[in-house]
Amino acid sequence: MDVRVKLPNGVSMPQLGLGLSHRGGCGYNHDAVVYALKHCGVRLLDTAERYGNMAKLPAAIQESGVLPDEIFITTKLFPTNYTRVHTAFEDDRRQLNKDTVDLFLLHTPECGIGIGNKELRLQAWRELEMLYDNGQCRAIGVSNFMEKHLTQLLEECSIKPMANQCEFHPFQTQISLRKFCADEGIVFQGYSPLAKGAVLHNAIVKEMANRYNKTEAQVAVRWSLQHGYITIPKSTNPVRVKENYDVFDFELSNDDLEKLAKLHDGRHVSWDPTNVL
Repeated sequence: MDVRVKLPNGVSMPQLGLGLSHRGGCGYNHDAVVYALKHCGVRLLDTAERYGNMAKLPAAIQESGVLPDEIFITTKLFPTNYTRVHTAFEDDRRQLNKDTVDLFLLHTPECGIGIGNKELRLQAWRELEMLYDNGQCRAIGVSNFMEKHLTQLLEECSIKPMANQCEFHPFQTQISLRKFCADEGIVFQGYSPLAKGAVLHNAIVKEMANRYNKTEAQVAVRWSLQHGYITIPKSTNPVRVKENYDVFDFELSNDDLEKLAKLHDGRHVSWDPTNVL
């Protein structure tokens, strides 16, 4: 089912996609990507320079039989390339075999090289603005930015970030950040909807899965989708990919949405950017 969310500039983006794994995680699975595109209707692939798999995507897309123009690809610029944005972007575009990148993000607010984080983020963002103005990106945004990082950027930028991709699951609901993004017209996107598997073992999630005749993973993905956010579960297993995508034939009640939200305990299962200056 091709449900879409519009970015602030009018670009239409699939709400549910496939997050691709990096070499330091569970690796890249060509068959899972082909299966997702060909048999599950996935039309959003989320990757990044750090993942090291961009050059593999054109072959998977070709094998799937889906037209490349039908697939929305998000990629992210790693901080080591914040001082060489255009060169890194051209390398990404070459690997992806795309004339225009659909959504290009600054991967993290923590830069860790040379000048301070704030100055380097702004410098890199201005380069993203140029790419967008030149028509080389359909949309630009950030990832893992908290309110303070967004506030600093908004004070200086010419173009607001169109999206902010952050960790989002019942244990990390990002309430204040989501409100900030909504107030500023920035589309919130959620990664790690399964909290790296932690939700699968929660008693409340298990009870709901039994009641809806769904799996715990499907309950967690559905919870994220019903907030209206773009959601990108990761899996390298075709069976799990299908499971994560088979979530459009049921709805969680308002009471159950609230029960899941109350599981928030502030944990980060990925990386905690709150202390980054």
